[in-house]
Amino acid sequence: MSEKDPFDALRKKNNYITWYMHHNVSRKEEILWLKRAFYQRVGYMPDLKNPKTFNEKIQWYRLNYDNPVIPSIADKITFKDYIKEQLGDGFTAKLLGYWEDEADINFDNLPNQFVLKSSNSARSKHVIIIKDKKTTDLEEIRYEITDWLLPWNSFSNSFSPWEKQIYPRVLAEEFLEQKGQQDLDDYKFFCFNGEPKFLYVICERSTNKYRTFYDMDWNILPFKVDFEPHPYKVNKPENFDKMIELSRKLSKSFPFVRIDFYTINAKLYIGELTFLPGGGFNKFDPIEWDYKLGEYFILPKV
Repeated sequence: MSEKDPFDALRKKNNYITWYMHHNVSRKEEILWLKRAFYQRVGYMPDLKNPKTFNEKIQWYRLNYDNPVIPSIADKITFKDYIKEQLGDGFTAKLLGYWEDEADINFDNLPNQFVLKSSNSARSKHVIIIKDKKTTDLEEIRYEITDWLLPWNSFSNSFSPWEKQIYPRVLAEEFLEQKGQQDLDDYKFFCFNGEPKFLYVICERSTNKYRTFYDMDWNILPFKVDFEPHPYKVNKPENFDKMIELSRKLSKSFPFVRIDFYTINAKLYIGELTFLPGGGFNKFDPIEWDYKLGEYFILPKV
C-alpha cells in the first residue's frame, strides 16, 4: 500500500459536508455560497444579475441553464455514445467496461495497459493510468475506487442542474499513447453558439503543464489562467481545421461548451465536452481578458 495521506479523513469529511450542503440548501443559499467562493478564488464580487465577465457568465450558466442532454454528455460513460451519435465511431477512447461495484472488476479481462476513471470525474481527479498491469497493486486500485463511488466524492457537489444527476460508476478505457511523447498534447476549444472563438493548448502535462491561449488564426493571446504559457510557440496541428469543423458541429446546440481534443498520429480523439471550465473560478491575468472573453458568451433567455 502507498503511504497514507494524513489529511485523507478530513478531506472526505469536508467532501461529505459540501455534498450534503449542495443538496439541502435553498436557492438563495446556493447563490450566497457561490458569491463567497467566487470572491475568494477570482478576487472580485460577481454580478450574477447582470453578468459581464466570462467567469460571471459561467456562474450564471451553472445556476440557470438546463438542457436535458447535458447529463449524458457529462457522464464519462454515456458521453462516448453521444459522440458516436453525433460524429460516428472512433472519436473517443474505446470503452473496455464499466462497473457500479469495484469487486465486479475482472482485471484478467483487461489489457496490460488501460485507464480507469469515475463516470463523474472532473479536473483530472479520479483517473488512474495503468501502464503495466502485471506490476500494479490491483487490490490498492480497488481500495482507491471505493472512494470514487461515494456520491460525495464527485462533482455532484455542484450547483449545476445537470451534474447532480450523474450516478457514480467506474469505467475502464483504452490507453492512448503518442509514440515519442510522454504526454498527449491537449487542445481545448471554447465554443459559443456553434462557433469556436479561441482555445488553449496543454503540453508537457506531467512536468511543466504549460497552458497557452490562441485565437483561431493561431496567434498567441496575451493572457494566462492558472499556468504559465509555453516559452515557445507550439506548432499548429495538421488537423487543426478538422478540429474546428468538429467543434462547430458539436457546439451548435449550446450557448457555450468547451471541446477537448487529442491528436495521435493525425487521428483525432475527443476527451470531453465541458460546460463549466474551471468551475467558473478562472483567475485571468490580466483581468481585462475576463471581460473580453465574456463578450463572446451570449446568455440564453430562461
